[in-house]
Amino acid sequence: ECSSLVETLRDNPFDAIITHEPASSLPAAYPSALVPVLGSTLASENTPAVQEWSEAIAEASGHDTLAFLSNLTDRIFSECTMEVREEGKPQSAPETLSLRRGACRDVAVLFIDACRAQGLAARFVSGYSIHGPEEITEQELHAWAEVYLPGAGWRGYDPSLGLATSDGHIALVSAPSHELAAPTTGSFRGTGARSGMKYSIRLSTEDVARSD
Repeated sequence: ECSSLVETLRDNPFDAIITHEPASSLPAAYPSALVPVLGSTLASENTPAVQEWSEAIAEASGHDTLAFLSNLTDRIFSECTMEVREEGKPQSAPETLSLRRGACRDVAVLFIDACRAQGLAARFVSGYSIHGPEEITEQELHAWAEVYLPGAGWRGYDPSLGLATSDGHIALVSAPSHELAAPTTGSFRGTGARSGMKYSIRLSTEDVARSD
């Protein structure tokens, strides 16, 4: 049994200032010193369908990086039907784009691939969100994406909720791919072997006064 008190500090997700001009427009470019560090978060399968879709959103955004990220979040949220799928790896980005439906991890992967198609470093995040219907008292693991913006650092976007993330999201792990962010992994050998996991998670919020 684990109990934690987590203080989240980002109350404004839109205060990003990009300090490297080539990263402020698309396709984005990073300082040469950062490219080796960001390499695994820049790698993309670059499928034609996702590339063309991403480029259309970039063009509609005037190839402005911050506008693209907001519009991409909105497009996925408004065009895809969100569903709950408790188990299984994410769908591929082309599959989610074709189906226009998926779980939070599916649309996070689509968001990541669309960003990488525009030269933006993006990674998969797993954690919790306080946002959701009030009648929900049991929380599930949630997934979203983060994009690296020079001068602003890693900034989160949650296409399943249509939000730029702020103090309502609690990140547990971030990684270049969903495989590296899996909460549990393992295997078993032998006949008749079975595995199972039960859990119960509850999140509550409170305002904490602080002085700067």
